[in-house]
Amino acid sequence: MRILLLCTQFHFIGGIAEFVDNLASELIAAGHHVDVVCTDYTIPGSERASRCQIKVETVQIPASKKPSMRHPERFFRWPDGSELSELISRLRPDIVNSHINQWNKYPAIVNAAASARVPLVQTIQDCYGGDWSYPAPLRALGKTAMLCVLTASVADGMQKFLPQIKSARVTRGGVNCAEAARSPALDRDRPYLLTASRLELSAKAIDVVLGAFATIAQSYPELDLVIAGEGSDHARLLKMTEELGLGARVEFTGAVSRAELWSLYKGAKFFVMASRRPEGLGLVFLESMACGRPVIGSNSGGVPEVVRHGEHGLLVDRNEVDQFRAAMEWMLTNDSEREEMGRRGLALVLENYDWPRVAERYVAVYEEATRIWKRA
Repeated sequence: MRILLLCTQFHFIGGIAEFVDNLASELIAAGHHVDVVCTDYTIPGSERASRCQIKVETVQIPASKKPSMRHPERFFRWPDGSELSELISRLRPDIVNSHINQWNKYPAIVNAAASARVPLVQTIQDCYGGDWSYPAPLRALGKTAMLCVLTASVADGMQKFLPQIKSARVTRGGVNCAEAARSPALDRDRPYLLTASRLELSAKAIDVVLGAFATIAQSYPELDLVIAGEGSDHARLLKMTEELGLGARVEFTGAVSRAELWSLYKGAKFFVMASRRPEGLGLVFLESMACGRPVIGSNSGGVPEVVRHGEHGLLVDRNEVDQFRAAMEWMLTNDSEREEMGRRGLALVLENYDWPRVAERYVAVYEEATRIWKRA
């Protein structure tokens, strides 16, 4: 099968980029022809090395604009996505799978696939950033061959806007378990807790994690916090670290390679991340579990669908310092239970979220979507 994968920011750190990178790699390994196309989007300082060693093309996808009194024609006129349509026609895929998460680009993507006469599967990674009062993206989604959602929580969040979302396929992401197994644990002089994410406080409550660590730091003088990632709030978080008196107890690694990240997961006592905006899934939790490390996360979005509270880690109901402090203290004072959580998490990931299994499920989706499109 010839498959075209669409996404944003493929060359930069982010969950969707990792998702598409791994999916493409596994599809190629299974004998499929895969092209990856991304929008021309730059995040300085957040570049990453891709696993998928193929040429990635870039394309401009116009955004649909909301109608107004001055522009009522926008009710009826969608961006045609002609550049994307020409690219699809040139690459001649059997199916297009879009992972674009910018809701106002859906009309152009749908028009482009229709003009190229290729079935389209749109994977919706989350439902928290779209202005769903604007009907054009919703009408566009209704014209796809099939919709996929990363978790059931995404479908639940869109139910009131798009009733047909109830028929969407839940297609969660995966983890490269073989790569995780091969990676050695980081050899570090002092034990540590790990947080890994983009350093953007609008989405990630890293300040809450820092505050919680500050409240336990005196009781655990041998313990550090390692924060992996880069982003626009790096300087702000460095300043907060100094103001909390944590100094050398917190290490900011900056952007790290995939190999380095596996080692960081494996060497940590546990992984912790607080999310201000509900996660579509939160691949970092699955990655930590693939390394046998239990997790602490926010009890929102798709995280509870893959992390069972008390079984694979702890889920915190509110992004408050006291709640994350209590979860950290439980992990640090219950060694045997913590290690058992890590073992159960690893078993779950090996059974359900290894990337070859995920890719097989996606191929089944592509085949079903193609049959539906041909009957339409």
